[in-house]
Amino acid sequence: MPRLHVVQADRIDGDPDEPRFDRPPPRARPSDRLEPWPSSAAAREALAHAARERCVAFETAAVVVVERSLLDDEFAQRGLAPLTPVLDEAARAATVEVALAEPQRAYLRALYPSRDSAAPNTMPAPVVLPMRLTDRVASATLEACLRAELLDSALAWERAAVAAGLTMSEWAAWTALDAVASRR
Repeated sequence: MPRLHVVQADRIDGDPDEPRFDRPPPRARPSDRLEPWPSSAAAREALAHAARERCVAFETAAVVVVERSLLDDEFAQRGLAPLTPVLDEAARAATVEVALAEPQRAYLRALYPSRDSAAPNTMPAPVVLPMRLTDRVASATLEACLRAELLDSALAWERAAVAAGLTMSEWAAWTALDAVASRR
């Protein structure tokens, strides 16, 4: 079983003397089971461009943007869209709150720009998504969820979620509840 380490907010790389994740950087959460989703090249192109500009892997960008897009739609349906800037600010201010095993730390590092983990100029044919998003994506459309303009926010929300030991959806729900409760 991997040892858990408390990681300081400014040291996601952990202790240089500790063993490192010796596999290619994770493109999604290590615990997620991914499944391919077909989509048009046109729908993937803008996101692939944004991912290249930010030096993150296309696969990582797709996963976080789809979940962030679903949350955007769900907040709007519930009249909570005004909370989005509050969540953006909370994500920017987030620090590591839980002990993270090295695979999770490796994934957290993959959410930051890195020339080493940047996707090549070719896009994968299918978008791969965690099965936990399947029902939510099926009720929307994948094409509508590949919103490149959400990439910066999506990466920040996912970093905050990983740092809290939560999924992005869990983190967004808890952070929104905290924001509403603090206004009372």
